[in-house]
Formats: sequence, structure tokens, C-alpha cells
Amino acid sequence: MSFTRRTVTRYQVSDSSDALGALGCLGFMILMFAAWATHVVWVIGKLAGSAGVTGGQIVLGVLGSFVPPVGVIHGVMIWFGMGMG
Repeated sequence: MSFTRRTVTRYQVSDSSDALGALGCLGFMILMFAAWATHVVWVIGKLAGSAGVTGGQIVLGVLGSFVPPVGVIHGVMIWFGMGMG
């Protein structure tokens, strides 16, 4: 019984491609943080405003502040004009 040795071809990614991927990830993370910060500013504005807040706004504010994915989604919705509440 004979065994043959197989070699695996490895594809190398260029350094510029690595840098572009890292820059894209960093940009995405900054975008998500900005959306969450938008949500937090919305919460502060609602709580400091004289118009009053509803129970749903309070729940959304607290939940989005302590569970960042909820705040990020709400922040993006605010950017597109759908999450002003």
C-alpha cells in the first residue's frame, strides 16, 4: 500500500486587502457606536424634555441603553426618520 503526499495550495491575501478589511471593520464599529450614542442622546432629550414620556419610551430608553444592539437598531431608525417616537 502506498501513500501519496498531497500539498494544499494556500492563497495569500495582500497587505492592502488586509488593511482595507480592517478599515472596513473599524468603520462599521464606529458606525454602530454612533447609532448607539444617537439613541442615548434621544433618551436624554426625552427625559429632560417638558413634553413627558410614555411607558414605551421609557422601556425603549432603558433597554436600549443597557442592551446595545437594541439601542443601535433604534439609533439607525432615528437616522432614517422612523424611530423618533
